Amino acid sequence: MKKVFPSLLVFISGHGYGHASRMRHLLKSLKEKAPSLKIIAVGTFPSRFVTFKDSNNPGLHIHLRHDVGVVQSDFITMDLDQTFNEIQLLEKHKPEIINEFLTRIADHSPFSVISDSSSFAFRIAQKLHIPGFFIGNFTWLDIYRGFAGLDKRFSALLPRLEEEYLMAEECWQLPLHTDMAPFQPEQTLSMPLLAPSPSSMTEKEWANWTGLSYPQKRKVILLSYGGYDFDRLPMEAISGLQKEFIFLTTTKLRNKRHPENLIPLTVSTLPYQGLIKYCDAVMTKPGYGILSDCLVERKPIIYTERGLFAEYEILKNWLESSYPSVFLSGKDFISGSWMEALKKGLSLLPLFPSMELNGGEVMAKKILKHACLQNEPAS
Repeated sequence: MKKVFPSLLVFISGHGYGHASRMRHLLKSLKEKAPSLKIIAVGTFPSRFVTFKDSNNPGLHIHLRHDVGVVQSDFITMDLDQTFNEIQLLEKHKPEIINEFLTRIADHSPFSVISDSSSFAFRIAQKLHIPGFFIGNFTWLDIYRGFAGLDKRFSALLPRLEEEYLMAEECWQLPLHTDMAPFQPEQTLSMPLLAPSPSSMTEKEWANWTGLSYPQKRKVILLSYGGYDFDRLPMEAISGLQKEFIFLTTTKLRNKRHPENLIPLTVSTLPYQGLIKYCDAVMTKPGYGILSDCLVERKPIIYTERGLFAEYEILKNWLESSYPSVFLSGKDFISGSWMEALKKGLSLLPLFPSMELNGGEVMAKKILKHACLQNEPAS
C-alpha cells in the first residue's frame, strides 16, 4: 500500500525570490520537526526554494499563478495599468483555476493552508473546509489601497481582496509590517522575524563559489536587485571603481563583455546567505527577505527606492532609524554615481538592532499543532 503523508498547502506570492526565500526558512523548520509532513507549495517561484533533500517524502511544487502582485517596468517603476489588467484577467478565470486546482490535489487531503501573502489561498481553504493562516508583513489590500490614490480602478478590487483575506482563521504578523488590512487585532498574532540561520560557508567554499581569493584587498559588494536587468548596469562607472571594489551579482549577463570587477555568479544552487556573509556591504532595494538576511550576517546596506509600495515606507523608516544604512537614489544608481554612498556605507558603525529571529520555529510549532504532529521524532 502506498504510504500517505499528512499534507500542508503553502501558497507563496511572486515569481522571484523574496517571498519564497523567507518561506523556505519556515518550511525548513517544519521538515526538521516533522519529516513525514508533505509540503505542497503553490506558486511560480523557482522550485529550489521548496525542495529539500528527503528522498522518502520530496513534497510537491504546483506551478500556479494565484496572484499578480505588482508588474514593474524596471526595478523602481511600477506599471499600474498592466498590473490592473493582469489582475482583471486572473479574476475572470479564477473559478476555473480553483476547480482545476481542487481536482489536482484531490488525493492529498491537506489539513491546513498557509499563505505568504496571497488572498487566493483562503478561497481554497474555504472550499476544502480547513483552516487558513496568513503570514506576512503586508497584504495586497494594503498595497492596492495605496495604488487607488493614483488609479481609481484599484478601488474596485479592494472589496474582493478584503472578503478573501477575512476567510483566514488568523493573521501571523511579521515585524516591519504595514497596517495589515483588513485583519483585526483579535485575529492577529505578532511573530518574530522570519530569518535564516547564520551561514556556515567557509572562506575556502566562498573562494570556490566566486573564483576569488579570500580575503580580498578590495571591498566586496553584493548587488541584490531582484527583477533588474543587470545588463543595464553602468559598466563604465563600475570599471572606474575596480581599484577599490569588486561587485558580485547572481544574475546571468547576456553581454559577456563586462568590467573585470563585476562578477556574475549564475549557479542556481548558490548559497546566497554565504555571499552575504563574506561581502563588505549589500546594495539593494529594501525588501523583507534581503533585510533580514543582512541583519543575520550583520552587514551594512546601501539601498535604493522602490516606488509607491506600502512596504517600502516601513522598511525605509527602519533603515533610517535603526540600521547601518545609506540611501542611494535610483537616478544615482542608474548613472553609476556610487562612490560616495559606498564609502559612507563602509564607514558606518556596526550598530545593528536586536530582534528575535526564530519566527520559523515559532510558526512551525503552531502549524504542527493543527496536524497533531508536534511530538513526531525527527529522523
